[in-house]
Amino acid sequence: MRLKKSIKRGIAAVTITGIMASSAMPAFAKDYHIDYGDIKVDQDKVSYTDKDGTKYDNEKNEDGDITITGKSDENTISVKDADVTFKDLEIDRSASSTAADGAAVSVSGNSSIELDGKNTISSGMGHAGIEKADDNGTMTIKDDNNVSGSLTANGGFGGAGIGGGNNADGSDITITGGTIIANGGFGGAGIGGGSSSISGGGNGSDITISGGNVTANGSQKPDGTSGCQGAGIGGGYGKGGTNISISGEDTVVNANGGKYGAGIGGGAMGAGENITISDGAHVTANGGA
Repeated sequence: MRLKKSIKRGIAAVTITGIMASSAMPAFAKDYHIDYGDIKVDQDKVSYTDKDGTKYDNEKNEDGDITITGKSDENTISVKDADVTFKDLEIDRSASSTAADGAAVSVSGNSSIELDGKNTISSGMGHAGIEKADDNGTMTIKDDNNVSGSLTANGGFGGAGIGGGNNADGSDITITGGTIIANGGFGGAGIGGGSSSISGGGNGSDITISGGNVTANGSQKPDGTSGCQGAGIGGGYGKGGTNISISGEDTVVNANGGKYGAGIGGGAMGAGENITISDGAHVTANGGA
């Protein structure tokens, strides 16, 4: 009898210990899928749709890791004052023919994008591939963790690859790592301002690159050939590129202007000012002919 009681006590102890260990386990990080619908991140609140079609509005992200993945040709992402990770993300809205449809990715406030895996973002008419709001915040694109990341960002007609949409400035953009290709749409910079009318925006300013392998092509046509009049890094058509800094011995930058645009500086009829290359950065800049 004593032996049986001892066995029962032992089983109970193992069961209780197992329950306690299970309850102490941390929750797994949650991935948000663009396949299922638009995703909006506002600080630590996320609005999204799950695989069953259920919509969630401003759901608090508990673990602090907001990872967005998946593939879509219609859904969009907006990020405000938040840190997110793009993991093998593909959004192709290049067929969008009206500016009202919005950018594939819109970023505002002080926000950062960590790159994991291969990411390709393309916007349609009037928008940058990754569109940075013309506000007082800084957008940082990085590759800080142990997962290698890349990004190809394609602007639609009039939009930068990374930066401003049509008639909009592209400012306060920082890149610290990753393999990045930014292609401006017709009249837009690769990184910086969008195309501009006489009275519109389109300047590219306060752009800092301190790491990574970055290729910025101004004003690409749909067939991949050079378009018209945007800088590789800096201003879109008719506008300038100012306060551009490239630094770091491990930093590689190739900047190619569209027709009449600078590799680094202003688009056609736009000036370049306060451009600094330092600390052994490897930079190639080609103006468009």
